[in-house]
Amino acid sequence: EAVARLGYCIAEGTLGVLVGDVGAGKTVAVRAAVAGLDRTRHHVVYVPNPVFGTRGLYVAIVGALGAAPRYRRPELIAQTQDLLATEAAERHRKVVVIIDEAHLLNPAQLEELRLLTSADMDTTNPFAGILVGQPTLARQLHM
Repeated sequence: EAVARLGYCIAEGTLGVLVGDVGAGKTVAVRAAVAGLDRTRHHVVYVPNPVFGTRGLYVAIVGALGAAPRYRRPELIAQTQDLLATEAAERHRKVVVIIDEAHLLNPAQLEELRLLTSADMDTTNPFAGILVGQPTLARQLHM
């Protein structure tokens, strides 16, 4: 069931949350969902440990998309948005950002993710996102 739900989130380009205790099989479910993706149509960005602040989130995405991250934060944010848009518009690939250990995200990082999803004036979501974490993540998100 988790694999099907993750597949739906990816197909629809939405944010999904997978919560479970240590050893519950979260990583196995994510691997299974990703294994079924067509790599010519999807670009998977896997962030194994998000303990690097808000700038680090952008740096991880930009680096995974093959670019050298810009130094100044406003330029880095614009670069991230441009790269996500380019993947969709020019390469016809959907970016799938998977953040493991997402219960370690701080409120500022969660807000940056939210802002990235609405970068195109709410017309389309520039990426599919999957937050994977322990039960404290659900509490953080008020689920």
